[in-house]
Formats: sequence, C-alpha cells, structure tokens
Amino acid sequence: MAEDAVVSGLNPHESLRLIETHGVGTWTWDLETGQVRWSSGMSRILGVEHAATVQTLEYYEHLLHPDDRPDFRNPERVASSGVMVDRQYRVLRPNGELRWVQSFGTLIHSRDGRPERLTGVAFDVTDIRLGQLALQQRDGLLAAIRELFDVVIWQTDADGEISDEFEWWRATGQRGRVDGWNRLDAVHQDDRPKVRAAWDEAIRNRRLDAAAYRVLWGEAYVPVISRGVPILDRDGAIEGWICFTARQDGARVLDLGPAAIEHPPPPLAPGQVRAARGYLGWSAEQLAEHAGVSFSTVRRVETPGERGVRQQSISAIRKALERAGIVFTSTPDGRTGVSMK
Repeated sequence: MAEDAVVSGLNPHESLRLIETHGVGTWTWDLETGQVRWSSGMSRILGVEHAATVQTLEYYEHLLHPDDRPDFRNPERVASSGVMVDRQYRVLRPNGELRWVQSFGTLIHSRDGRPERLTGVAFDVTDIRLGQLALQQRDGLLAAIRELFDVVIWQTDADGEISDEFEWWRATGQRGRVDGWNRLDAVHQDDRPKVRAAWDEAIRNRRLDAAAYRVLWGEAYVPVISRGVPILDRDGAIEGWICFTARQDGARVLDLGPAAIEHPPPPLAPGQVRAARGYLGWSAEQLAEHAGVSFSTVRRVETPGERGVRQQSISAIRKALERAGIVFTSTPDGRTGVSMK
C-alpha cells in the first residue's frame, strides 16, 4: 500500500487517513501487556469519540454484542484459535445503534517465536448484512406463499425473459440452460404464440393478467395459469417481473375468486332464532336435539344480551336451522330477518 500511495502522490499516512474516512479502521492488541490501540477510523465504526476515549480491552469488550465476545481472559488461546484472524461480529454503540463489523487480523510473533501481538483491519459491513437479511426475509415470504397457495414463483427481467432459472426448472423439469425465451420450449407448441403475445401486452399495459396455457410439468402437459406484476425502480420504470404459476389440472387448482374465501356469517340475533323456531314449529327442546346442544344453550342464545355461549354452539344451531330450510338475512344497516327457502 505504501508503494501505491507513493505512486498516487500520497504518503502512507495520508492514504490510510483517506481510507479510514470510508468505514475502515485498524487495531492492535499487545498480547503480553493486554494493551489495545485502534485508529480514528475504528473509533468511527465503534461510535465513540476518538480523542476522548480511553482505549482499553475492557472498554472494547463492553462495546461488543454479548453473544460475540471472545474469551479475552486467555489472550494466547484467543490468538492461537484463529478467531481474531477472520471474524464478523456485532457492535453496540453507546447511542444504542447496532452495527456489523468484519475484521481481519494477523498474528505477529516475537523473535523467539512467541505470539506477541495481533494487528488487523476492520470494515463496517452493516449495509451488506441488512441487505442479506432483507433477501432472507423475502425468500422466507416467497416460500410461505408457495406453500400456502401451492404455486411456483419466478422472476423475469424487464422484457419478460426469465431470470430465475431454478424456479422454472423446479416447476417444469425443463433441462438445460433457460436463456431468455427458451422457457417456451416447456410450453405446449400450440400455446407458445399466446404466451408470447400475453407478455407483449403485459409490457405495454404494465400488468400480466391471468394467462392460461399448457406446460410440460414433469413428463406430461398440464393446464396452468400465470400472473405477474412489475417490479418498479424509483423512477417508475419496469426493472423486472415477479410471477406465479399454478396448476389447473384438477389435482391442484388455484381459485382466487370470491368463492375461495369464506367470510364468517353475521351473528345470530336472539329474535332470529325464536322466529326460525316459529317457522318450523319447533320447541326449544327440539332445536337443541337437532343441533346437538343442550336446552340451556338454546335458551341462552335466545336471551338478549347473553354472551356466555361458545361460537361452536351458535354455529351448530345455525346449521341445524339452515338444514331445515331457514334462511337468515341481514342488511348493511344492521337489520336482520328470517325466511324459508
């Protein structure tokens, strides 16, 4: 580095000072005396005032996350273990901020071969770690969606050319490299023009509506549907697409229509239950028998203001009456009614 600094017109100290202003620091640990020293760049990483900080091993250890602290009580063991040579750890700054640090160290020996000191360089890698964490969270979310809806999720570039080969291969079993539009080789030949046309329209409209086609899934062609949404950059331009494909061959059918979502029925009003019994000519004892609940449960359901009835019992009463032909109605303004089929 010294030779490079000379060539660039900087002396070694100026070069080091320039580097340390960009998230880099240096440190030294004397194994015999226990004394530690670190640079101003390292102070910036640790989040402490360089000139006002008393540099001790105890203070440095205090700044480390409890789960990342080596056993500094035995310096030679720490040095020989190699833990300080290449390690990533967390720092808890005095202001409470958590930072990730990557450190590389070198063990220096004395002339008689004894470990004398460790010296190294450290980098603030917090942004990299946060990026990795975001990717892990995204992958976890996509995995949950795959399992929940039994779909395959894949990505393309801005022009619809596949960029996530593994997911497409996992779905279709298509062998070989899937470059660009080669993925159409797995689509039934009669459907390829339709798929390509759907993508051309999606790019124009910035939305991929449901496209139905046949794809080679394992060893047989099966009907599937695919949908996709664009991934936009900060300027609103499309930089890629995230898509899903679901089988529609009867064994696995994805239906995201209203019928696929069961909304809980509105609560039964006590008057509705009494009116329903009146339509059917049932006594409270008969309703209890049909519903498989106790007589006292029916009475509590029919009592205004009673809240001590389990939802399971209310559901059983509702189903018994509906099986007998009762239709319960309600309006958005809260009015309820009862009729017969």
